[in-house]
Amino acid sequence: MNALIEALGAILAEFSPGPGQTVEAAPPDSSVGPNTDQKKKIETCRPQASVRITPAQVLTLADGDLREVIAIYAEAAGETHLPSLPTIFLAARERAQMLGISCMEWDAVRDQLGELRTVLCLLIADRNSVRMGRFAVRNPAAAFIGLARKTTRGDEVIAALIAELRNFTVGVPSHDR
Repeated sequence: MNALIEALGAILAEFSPGPGQTVEAAPPDSSVGPNTDQKKKIETCRPQASVRITPAQVLTLADGDLREVIAIYAEAAGETHLPSLPTIFLAARERAQMLGISCMEWDAVRDQLGELRTVLCLLIADRNSVRMGRFAVRNPAAAFIGLARKTTRGDEVIAALIAELRNFTVGVPSHDR
């Protein structure tokens, strides 16, 4: 369970804005005079994430289908103990195609977010596709694209999804993960 919590914390840190990045505030609901102050609010309180996402953490959070694809790619690459991140990236791209995400969509998201964040978006969408209730995902491909867009725009939706995924993953028996 500690490994799972550590993995989720690392994912949350990966999606958190870095120090010095501009935080845009929502516009006010009431009509007020225009804000002519040219200063931008800079967030300096957040430490830079030093934790890297490891292959073991990705495997802990992945659902059974994604883990199976990763295992096939790892075996083909001769990685007997633990798959490398490049192997996980290739396997995630394959899983994305299985879910209906085109290569062109995958490449566009990867170019915007980077490979690791793209894999994490897929992992969240894929894992939530087996859920029931409020956070269930009916169409993992659409959820992946939506999550990638929101992440690109800097929305904080990823933090809520990680928290929900952690609660769901902790409650699932280990043979179903």
